[in-house]
Amino acid sequence: MTNIAKNLKALRKAKKMSQKKVSLMTGIPRSSLSGYENKVAEPPICVIIKLADFYNTPIDFLIR
Repeated sequence: MTNIAKNLKALRKAKKMSQKKVSLMTGIPRSSLSGYENKVAEPPICVIIKLADFYNTPIDFLIR
């Protein structure tokens, strides 16, 4: 899942949203989102599904 950080950040920026706003809208802690975007942590599959739904993108786009 090496591209997931880059893809999550790109999707968020394309929607012109802050991590705080994504956090409020998804219920995922901002600190977790930051970790996922900065390759500090990998999101569990349940979070990947939630973010794919939120960004209206296929799961395989996030992880490939």
